[in-house]
Amino acid sequence: MKDTLFAIPYWKFTLKDWEEKKKKIHTLLEQYPCLKYKDQNFLTNRRLPLGSAAIFLEECLNLFSESLNEFSNEVKTNLEISKAFATSYDKGHEQILHNHGQALFSAMIYVDFDPTEHSPTVYKQPFNQFDSGNVCFRKLKPKEGDMMIVPSSIEHFSPANNSSKRKTVIGLDLIFAKNLGNELKNNDK
Repeated sequence: MKDTLFAIPYWKFTLKDWEEKKKKIHTLLEQYPCLKYKDQNFLTNRRLPLGSAAIFLEECLNLFSESLNEFSNEVKTNLEISKAFATSYDKGHEQILHNHGQALFSAMIYVDFDPTEHSPTVYKQPFNQFDSGNVCFRKLKPKEGDMMIVPSSIEHFSPANNSSKRKTVIGLDLIFAKNLGNELKNNDK
């Protein structure tokens, strides 16, 4: 009899008051812009100085706390944001296969995303297909204003942006709370 040994969950939240949040995100990205580094084929603000990174993280917590708290309640544990960053892809930009394994979960908020022109993040199954040995990839179907949360150890990549429209996402890495002030509350405790 066939049964399932492993199942890998993901969570999808549609952010409330999206148009208002999107304007605030764009204002935030004017203050903490995404830059191009020669060792990466995309734009990011992940290399902000520590003080600026802390402010960006706090602003992201303010913007996304409702959905993040809902997630924290669902997984029944207190979490905190360990990293917050933005990544943008102009035409031809892409990001290679990677993971955020140092965290527990990773959230991705689709800020500037046109599903008719942009490819969503592609996730790699962490084991080969049992019947063929092939590697399996999966694209979720986000829309602008969606927050997707996956286990951080899942490898993923962003295919090349073939559109002249910029694609922008906010990434959040979530870890077990250490009571540093940026925790998300599990209200079930």
